[in-house]
Amino acid sequence: MPTKLPAQLAYLSATIAQLEKFEPDSLGDDNPEAWDLVELALRRRVHGMGESQARAAVKEDCAALKQWLKQSGHENSAAHYVYGAMEGMIMWGDFGDLSR
Repeated sequence: MPTKLPAQLAYLSATIAQLEKFEPDSLGDDNPEAWDLVELALRRRVHGMGESQARAAVKEDCAALKQWLKQSGHENSAAHYVYGAMEGMIMWGDFGDLSR
């Protein structure tokens, strides 16, 4: 049985639940609707933070999500898409824009 998200990542639970409704094969780089769901959750998470603080928060949450996904029962979770989106945001995202 999958474990519950840690409190630090609770803000992602509704997003993951929404993504679970998608066909697993549709969760990829070419799904703007899925990306928008993750981006909205991250915008809410970092709203009002400075660019470097927002990047650090998402990076920390991404690391926590990675650890959570390693636990048994998460092999097919849509949270893997969230993790990938967060990794992409960390590498290429505009955190100044994201946190406004």
